[in-house]
Amino acid sequence: MSTKSTENEKKGVEIIECKLCNYLTSKKYNYDRHCLTPKHLKKSIINDKSTKINENSSNNELLKFECVYCKNVYKERTGLWRHKKKCLTKKNVDISTEKITQNFQETPQKYEELMMNLLTQNMELQKQVIELCKDKSMTINNTTNNNNQKFNMNFFLNEQCKGALDMMDFINSLKVNLTDLENTGKVGYVKGISDIFLRGLRELDVYKRPIHCSDLKREVMYVKDNDVWEKDEDKKKVKKIIQNIAHKNFKQINEWVEVNPDSKDIQTKKHDQYMKILIKCSGGTDFAEDDVFYNKIISTVAKEVHIDK
Repeated sequence: MSTKSTENEKKGVEIIECKLCNYLTSKKYNYDRHCLTPKHLKKSIINDKSTKINENSSNNELLKFECVYCKNVYKERTGLWRHKKKCLTKKNVDISTEKITQNFQETPQKYEELMMNLLTQNMELQKQVIELCKDKSMTINNTTNNNNQKFNMNFFLNEQCKGALDMMDFINSLKVNLTDLENTGKVGYVKGISDIFLRGLRELDVYKRPIHCSDLKREVMYVKDNDVWEKDEDKKKVKKIIQNIAHKNFKQINEWVEVNPDSKDIQTKKHDQYMKILIKCSGGTDFAEDDVFYNKIISTVAKEVHIDK
């Protein structure tokens, strides 16, 4: 942490700067909150490793030891060690973790409500189309390849796959363990969640799967929800499955900490592993990055559930 001299000093306002993230604020409270964001924690881990390398580069250089949580600098390692024991920013990490978990738990509920509204609207639209066809005695005879493919797709889904699991039943049946949590911290959000998703699909017979892909190039997905097969426009249903799997995996974090009590000690390797798990399992740093992650996972899943016509 550093302060900048600006015109605001004339007004008695002190500017606090995080040089690591190029972040400025006039309030210590905002700065402390910034220090707990995934963006700052990621950069802090990298900066901390760089600091350790620089410490050993030359015995003649003046050594500086910096706290990775509040950025205070000490001339001696013992000074930093004593500081870390009572660092207020460090003590707030567990509180921040709890808040992240609470926010993560709220997300699937909001998406579920949105999807239910969309499903209801879609069902009403289907009823209107059926009534219109009856009133006008419409007879459609189309023998093009596209319609033949559509007819075959309908037969495959509604007849051969009529016993398939609903998407929510599939999510509830998925078994996750602490190995999945550690794997996500190691290989990242996209690979970690993809591994869980694919494992669940491969445990099912093809006709029992709740999701199929009819066009791999365009990633046209069909999902069974509320006992109805539907084309997944904009891939919203598949993204909902991904979010629920990620949520299920992330909920294991407290159990992992209990099994690995050393993770609470910031001077241990287990603590470094804990921070990686926390950051990687949380997904992207914003909605845009989340969407990029979802699309990468969908591409992987599409290859697994593509229908061999």
